[in-house]
Amino acid sequence: MTADKSARGKILVVDNDASVAMLMSALLETSGYGVICADSNIGLNVARKERPILIFLDGSASQRSGASLYRELRCDPELQRVPVVMLFDSPPPPRRSGSPQKRLPPPDACVTRPFAPYLLLATVDHLLRARLSIN
Repeated sequence: MTADKSARGKILVVDNDASVAMLMSALLETSGYGVICADSNIGLNVARKERPILIFLDGSASQRSGASLYRELRCDPELQRVPVVMLFDSPPPPRRSGSPQKRLPPPDACVTRPFAPYLLLATVDHLLRARLSIN
């Protein structure tokens, strides 16, 4: 886990691929954000401790299901309003229909790897501006 605090706020990157986490960290830090990196096994605990302004979550996490971690984030009263961007190696799977009680809202955004740096930063800016306008 790496940590850096910035005036623009902290972003959590949960990815089991260290090279992806390092690339995203460098990109986000260059744009003025503090970045915390964690693998999927400790991502939820890190989110609870660090209170990030946005979370990138590996949707294809192998050790712990990205979907499972997403569900836990959305069910946590302290974290459920934090924007989540899911990262996928291919286009995200279609949403399954389920009972209304079990259905979660979709992620705030989905990004397919490899991603264009400017699109990733535009997604972050858009989600954080939208969050500010709601609060």
